Amino acid sequence: MSYISGTTDRMISLQENSQHYFQRPDAKSYSVDRNATSMTGYAARFLVNKQKGNVLFNSSFAVIDPKFDQNDLGFLSRADVINMHIGGGYKWTEVSSFYRQLGAIAAGYQSFNFDGNVTGRGAFYEVWAEFLNYYYFDIWDGIIRNHQYSKDRGGPITLNLPLSN
Repeated sequence: MSYISGTTDRMISLQENSQHYFQRPDAKSYSVDRNATSMTGYAARFLVNKQKGNVLFNSSFAVIDPKFDQNDLGFLSRADVINMHIGGGYKWTEVSSFYRQLGAIAAGYQSFNFDGNVTGRGAFYEVWAEFLNYYYFDIWDGIIRNHQYSKDRGGPITLNLPLSN
């Protein structure tokens, strides 16, 4: 939870800053409250993780309320986020004549804002090997699919088209 209080001018400035952009003309779930003298928000993350053994699993669901603001305690790049991912993999830990361990994981993710606009969607993979001499090889990449919406600069939400080759 976060709680901030101050003058109406300070609260208007906070609501319109780059972490919040409450003045966005197409926002449905919030707007600038010009009479506010305080703001309370929340953030939460729920996860299930399995790392022991050969089978790996990780899943998470997280929310950052549009009114959440922790900048007095740390750094917040933006609020208004609903994010989830699910992934799994396998690791071979029996030492062989070639490696000490091998592993592979893959995951899919999706992010929304509180108005339901998709702000990110894609997949991630990683493959690694630890060799007998303790050298390590690791390759990973993220693949972004579909269009994403962004609320940059406080104007209306924009559609960011994927780059073409």
